[in-house]
Amino acid sequence: MRLRAVDVLILVVLFAMFSTCSGQIIGPESPKAPRAIECRKKGIEYGAQGRFAEAKQQFKKALEFDRSFVGAKDCLKMTEDVLAKRTEKEVAVHLFKGSICGRKGNLDEEIAESKKALAIDPNYALTHASIGLSHAKKGMHNKAVEHLKKAISIDPNLASAHSNLASVYIVKRMWDQSINHSTKALVIEPNAADNYNNIGMAYLGKNMPSKMIAPCKKAIDLSPKYAAAHNNLAVAYYYTRQYDLAIKHCDRAVELGAPVHPGFLKALKPYRK
Repeated sequence: MRLRAVDVLILVVLFAMFSTCSGQIIGPESPKAPRAIECRKKGIEYGAQGRFAEAKQQFKKALEFDRSFVGAKDCLKMTEDVLAKRTEKEVAVHLFKGSICGRKGNLDEEIAESKKALAIDPNYALTHASIGLSHAKKGMHNKAVEHLKKAISIDPNLASAHSNLASVYIVKRMWDQSINHSTKALVIEPNAADNYNNIGMAYLGKNMPSKMIAPCKKAIDLSPKYAAAHNNLAVAYYYTRQYDLAIKHCDRAVELGAPVHPGFLKALKPYRK
C-alpha cells in the first residue's frame, strides 16, 4: 500500500520531538522519567541563579533516574564547563534563563536570552543548539537547521543537536538527512529512544513502513511507556496489514496519552473484533 504525504503529516509530524539542554517539549508521549524531569527543572532554576554546584547535583540526580536523558547530560556539561572555566558563567545563566522562558511558552524571550549568551561566547555549541531548538519550536525550520548545524560543527559529539536536527528534517520531509543524523546521535548515545523513533518516522516518510517496525520496537524496548513510538509502530503495522498488532499498539498509545489522530482511529475500526 502506497503512503500519501498527507498521511505522513497527519500521523507523524505531530510527534516530532525536540530535546536539548535549553528547552524540551515534554508532553504525555515523553519517554522521560518524571523524577528525572523534575530534577532537571530544579537544576535549571539553580543554574539561572548562578548556583552551579547545586545545579550540577540536580542534573546528576536526573541522570540517576534516566541515564539516557540527553537534556540532563547537556545541562550537566554546561555546569561543568562553567565550573572548569571553559565558558563564562554568564553564558550558562542566560541559557538557563532562556530555558525557563521557553518552558513558559515565551519563545521570543528564550531566543533573546540565547542571543545574549551568543554575544559573550559565539563559539559555544550549546548556545547554537539552544537557538536552533527555539527556532524549531517556532516553526522557523531553516533558521533551526542553520544553528543546529553550527552547533555540530563546533562539537560533532553533541548528540542533542544531531537528534534535534533529525527532528527538523522530518518536518522538512528530508528523510535521508533525518536518518543520517539520528544514526549519528545513536553512535554517541546508543540508548536514546527518541532517535530510534525518529528513524522510524523517516522510514514512514520514505514510504517504507516495513523498515520502520524495527526502530520503533527498539524505542519501545528502551522506553516501554513511549507513547509516540507506540503510535508510530501502530501506523507501521497498519500499513503492513498486521491489523491486530496495529490495534494493540494504537490502544497502548491512547492509554499513555498520545494524541492519536481521529482519522487513524477510524481507519482501524473495521479491523476490531
